[in-house]
Amino acid sequence: MAKNNTHESGETTSEEATRKSLEDKYVEFQVLEQQVKQLQTNVQTMDSQIMEIKSMQLSVAELNMFVRGTVADPRKILVNVGGNVVIDKTVNETIELLETQLTDMTKVRQQLLSDLEKTSSKMQNLETELQKIMSASG
Repeated sequence: MAKNNTHESGETTSEEATRKSLEDKYVEFQVLEQQVKQLQTNVQTMDSQIMEIKSMQLSVAELNMFVRGTVADPRKILVNVGGNVVIDKTVNETIELLETQLTDMTKVRQQLLSDLEKTSSKMQNLETELQKIMSASG
């Protein structure tokens, strides 16, 4: 005859293991849910930055058409390269810099989307597991 161990809480060893598994999977589900939200926020941020760079590209390309007045060197513009550092660049150098930034940001966005897809898939699988555990113990 099989002996069913009962703890002070009134749960059997099997019930306790099921409850612990359910709790662990629920915590993991919550962590994945937060990761999905963060990845979605990061994708939105990348989308905004990509749109900003595209806008800058148009502005730089059209710069020569709208410059009025006296310009010391119309072939050069000041470009903020980060860290409060501004340097002289030609229009072509600036366009190349923006194109490089756009390419890099597009790659990062694609990686974020891939991570988002993987995390969402894990979350869906975990949700299925949780439902199975709950229906089996219910």
